[in-house]
Amino acid sequence: MDLVLLLVVGWGSLRGREEGLVWGLIGGAMLDFLSAVPFGTTLTAMSLIGLLSGAVRPELFQTYMILPLLTAPTATIIFDLIMLGLLQLLGWPVDWPGLFTPVILPSALLNAAAMPFVYGFLAWLNKRIQPGGLWAK
Repeated sequence: MDLVLLLVVGWGSLRGREEGLVWGLIGGAMLDFLSAVPFGTTLTAMSLIGLLSGAVRPELFQTYMILPLLTAPTATIIFDLIMLGLLQLLGWPVDWPGLFTPVILPSALLNAAAMPFVYGFLAWLNKRIQPGGLWAK
């Protein structure tokens, strides 16, 4: 399960593009510090996912609860494809067919199964904080 990815997608879908981007930057930087990939790779991919997850109006996610469930596997696949593309651009060997079926698809399914719990927690947290967002005055 990609907890940081689910948190970024969930928060972006609840709070919009700006907060999705901020948490994508924070989460991506933290993952970059802990991984062997070149710094900025995960940050770039996670930031794009944060922007994309916040592109749909947050009200739709709150009205149609199936959207977060569909967003998690879609975001997982997009994130992994962005990461692999960036790594290949940086000269790392990437076995596209060898990674998609045995790695990316199971990860997408696991993230879809975990998203209701993560989204439920984030929705609860969203109600507990101020209505204007984390950065409101």
